[in-house]
Order: sequence, then structure tokens, then C-alpha cells
Amino acid sequence: MQMDGEEKPVEFKIKNKPKIERDNFNCPFCNIHSHQVWGDVCEQASTDSSGWHSMPEFRGAICSRCEEVSIWKGNELIYPDSSNMPLPNEDLEADIKLDYNEATSIVEKSPRAAAALLRLAIQKLCKQLWRKRRKP
Repeated sequence: MQMDGEEKPVEFKIKNKPKIERDNFNCPFCNIHSHQVWGDVCEQASTDSSGWHSMPEFRGAICSRCEEVSIWKGNELIYPDSSNMPLPNEDLEADIKLDYNEATSIVEKSPRAAAALLRLAIQKLCKQLWRKRRKP
């Protein structure tokens, strides 16, 4: 969007977006607004399982709904690589779902790339709908 000769970036507003140490938000796995249980992230320190050590720069949140663990480094969600966008419609063909899911995974890192993928998905959707319309 251009105003007064200067280009302003488009911002996507996501309701209940995941945020570090927030008690509840839309889970990046199941996309359900649910309670999150926060804890430290540890890694195995030896090959024989005899020791674990804390990784203080990381935090983990367990979704009370799907029990999946999201991992955070500092204030950034690093796993899963997700944006909390709605899931693709079940009626979409597999390749369209693939494009849509890829777009949602990069929308916060590169909105323009996500827009290009969504445009491709829309083109494929138009072809899908045209084929269904032409079938007797």
C-alpha cells in the first residue's frame, strides 16, 4: 500500500497469536485457543541417558488440548514454523493445500513470498473449480 509516495508494509493481525510466557493462545499445532504450560527445555548430555542439562535460552510450552510442545528461543517461536493461520479447506486438492500451508509457514518471515504462493494457490483453485463446473 502506498501513501504520500512512501510504501508501508502490510501487517497481518492474528488474534490470540502465540507469545512467550502467555498462559493461553491459539496453539500453533492444533490452532485451538488453549492453555499453555511453560517449562524449561533440557537436552540429553550423554549417549547413555545418564544426564540432562538445561538450555536456559530456550523455553517450551505444552498445549493442554493437543499436548504438542512449541519451542521458543528468546521471544521467538522457533518450532513449529507456523503462523496460526486457519487450516486449508478439506475440499481443496492436495497440491493447493501444499501451497497454502507453505504460505502460512512463511507469512511472518516473508509476506511477499507468502502472497505469491497464495496467488498460485488461487490460480490452481480457479482451475479446480472450472473442472468441477464443466463435468456433467
